Amino acid sequence: MHLLVCVRGIKHEVDKFVTELQGQVLPMNHKFLAEPANPDGKGLAQFHVRPIQLYEFVFPEPCLPEVMNFIKPYPFSGMAKLFADQVRNQIGYDELPKLDDIPKPKFTMLVDKGHIDIIGIGVKKDIYLKKKDYAHIYNNMEPKVKAIMDSLKDDDIIHEAL
Repeated sequence: MHLLVCVRGIKHEVDKFVTELQGQVLPMNHKFLAEPANPDGKGLAQFHVRPIQLYEFVFPEPCLPEVMNFIKPYPFSGMAKLFADQVRNQIGYDELPKLDDIPKPKFTMLVDKGHIDIIGIGVKKDIYLKKKDYAHIYNNMEPKVKAIMDSLKDDDIIHEAL
C-alpha cells in the first residue's frame, strides 16, 4: 500500500518526523517469508519513507545546455504526465526542452548524483526588466544598489533570474 501526502513544517521538525517514521516496523504476512521455522510467513516490514520533492534550480539562461546535459531530467510518462502537466501549467512553466534539441554544452558540471531520480517538470525563462521597472522600490534600495541604479539609463536592461 502506498500513501502519498504533502508535509509542511519547520525543516528540522519535518526531518525529525521522517526519521521517526523510518524507524517504525509493521507486521507483515508474506508467503516468501515462510520457512520451516516460520510456516505462516509472519514477519516485520520497515516503514518506507520516500520523499518526493520539488526543487527549482535557478541559473543564467545561457547555461541551459550545460545544466540540462548535467542534470538530464527525464519527463513523466503515462498518468503521471497528466499530473506533471497540471502542476507545470499551474506554476507557469513551459515544457522541458528535449535533450536532442539543446546545443552542445561548453563545459561539464561535476556533482555526484548517484542513487537519485531526476524527473523534469518544466522550465521558465528568465525575466528581463528595465531600470524604470524598479521605480516603485527605488526608495527602499540599499545605498550601494541605488548607486548602481543611478548609473543606468531608464531603458537599460537588468537581468533577473526569478
